[in-house]
Amino acid sequence: MKPWWVGKFTPFFRQLTRFDVVDVDNDQEVHCFPRIVVGATFHKDMGVIPAKSPGHVSVVDFKRTLRRAFGLERETASRGGATGHGKPRLLIISRRGSRRFLNEREMAAAAADAGFDVRIAEPDQHTDMATFARLVNSADVMIGVHGAGLTNMVFLPRGAVLIQVVPFGGLEWLTRVTFKDPAQDMEVSYMDYNVQLEESSLIDQYPRNHQVLTDPYAVHKQGWDALKTAYLDKQNIRMDLDRFRSTLQEALNRLP
Repeated sequence: MKPWWVGKFTPFFRQLTRFDVVDVDNDQEVHCFPRIVVGATFHKDMGVIPAKSPGHVSVVDFKRTLRRAFGLERETASRGGATGHGKPRLLIISRRGSRRFLNEREMAAAAADAGFDVRIAEPDQHTDMATFARLVNSADVMIGVHGAGLTNMVFLPRGAVLIQVVPFGGLEWLTRVTFKDPAQDMEVSYMDYNVQLEESSLIDQYPRNHQVLTDPYAVHKQGWDALKTAYLDKQNIRMDLDRFRSTLQEALNRLP
């Protein structure tokens, strides 16, 4: 168990129990509790099946608990922003490693011109969870390339829009189960932005007739490691700003 992970989510654990978290792999003490629940059940990626959960709790209940744990005030997104009379907020999830936005500043400028209050943030293991949760909760639209940063969608208010940028390479099946399908249960409006080859840094790494560019599904057949190396580990994105503007307009139209 990673101590930094426990520290990040301690406010949430406090909603579940008044006892401290016990690292059973390293703790040598004997603990006595009136009762204990052992083990976890997996239903689906980023989701809960109410019929299979105690008390028929849902992901919406989970989000409600998160709001209480981290003091998140916004329940509903709005095209008028947090006050209802201002600008909607766009949060761009930034990345340092692979799948980076290569023209992030230009994206932010285009979004500001489109009428958004723009924020850019990059969560990592050192990020204060409560502070970042409040930032995400302040957003009406959140956009990011497929990756762990999008799991922060759990902090978005109801009716917010999540835009998942799907890297080039036939990855729609992967991005669907990880974020598209869960979004509906979380009461978040989902959009995907499928990266075209001209927007991918892969065109600078391979000749135009290379299989990575011409036949992604042949690469898929080589196994997960080949797919991950080609399309997740080595790819960055330069967004087509005209397509980006159109996507933002659709997101704006979806807001309550």
